[in-house]
Amino acid sequence: MKFSVGEINVIVTDLERSLRFYRDVLGFEVLGKEGDGYHLLSADAQVLLLGVAKEEGGRPPYCVAPSISFDVVVENIAEAVRHLAEHDVDFESRWRPGDESVFIRDPDGLVLEVIQADAAAAVDADRGPDDIVEYYERRLPEYDRIYERPERQKDLAALRRLVREKLAGQDVLEIACGTGYWTDVAAAVASSVVATDLSPALTEVAELRVKGADGVRFAVADAYEMHHLEGSFTAALGAFWWSHVPRQDLPVFLESLHERLGSGGHVVFFDNRYVEGESTPLSHEDEHGNTYQVRRLEDGTEYLLVKNFPTEEELRAAVAEATDDAVVTLFRYYWCLSYEIR
Repeated sequence: MKFSVGEINVIVTDLERSLRFYRDVLGFEVLGKEGDGYHLLSADAQVLLLGVAKEEGGRPPYCVAPSISFDVVVENIAEAVRHLAEHDVDFESRWRPGDESVFIRDPDGLVLEVIQADAAAAVDADRGPDDIVEYYERRLPEYDRIYERPERQKDLAALRRLVREKLAGQDVLEIACGTGYWTDVAAAVASSVVATDLSPALTEVAELRVKGADGVRFAVADAYEMHHLEGSFTAALGAFWWSHVPRQDLPVFLESLHERLGSGGHVVFFDNRYVEGESTPLSHEDEHGNTYQVRRLEDGTEYLLVKNFPTEEELRAAVAEATDDAVVTLFRYYWCLSYEIR
């Protein structure tokens, strides 16, 4: 079944103020009034409906909490920026000559991206992946909200149980610890944990999360160069890291990790599964089979990231030369791969 975008509803607090913004500043044509909202029409025939926010329990229900973001396409971004500045529009990002877009806010604070037409039509494949460290540092204030989603609680509880089972009593090397959510889980059962991340900002946050936990230390380290890291380890943990490793780099990464642990080392990886209609849509696929997602932060900034979703067969094949006992556990939202290095 194929779905298409129809009318876009923008819920506002002051109808006349928002009408002036969308009509007089952005140039939308007023088609007419319907109930307590206005139909507006943009240059590409996309219908926009302004509606006044209702009291809790009012109708329709989607009119209670305003929240939406969409693009406004222009032919000349420089001229558009001058026009917006002349109308005292609130800029969410700073525009510099050469930039193809800029983020603004409407009178209710909703973020709109004003983007030049040729840039809007550009294929994401023409971009190289953005810096993943910068992305996660910028995402820091909102990162852990992913663990609060109600529909994922059952899977997350199962993952926590699995981590505790596999890493109990182990000396753990954690790869890309992020904010330390899984460091905290591992620290509760492991003999020791060395949690690493390439971002000093993230390791600082993670350290605060597990402050006071015995046997836990943090290090700024590259996941591809763990041989420089001090310590002796019997296990490794990689939470939501595998998906960001380009397919062509995966064999080198795994070989380096296996050498660092040595024979008998226990390894636990887990990551996202792609759930149609719930996961961030895939942007494109490159010549190596890597898939990409465009991630948008709350401030409207977008990042293009490698985000691979391996099948069970691909997971087993990736570690076949290193182990005879790979175990793949599939949940609705996550997969887990655990094994012992031969």
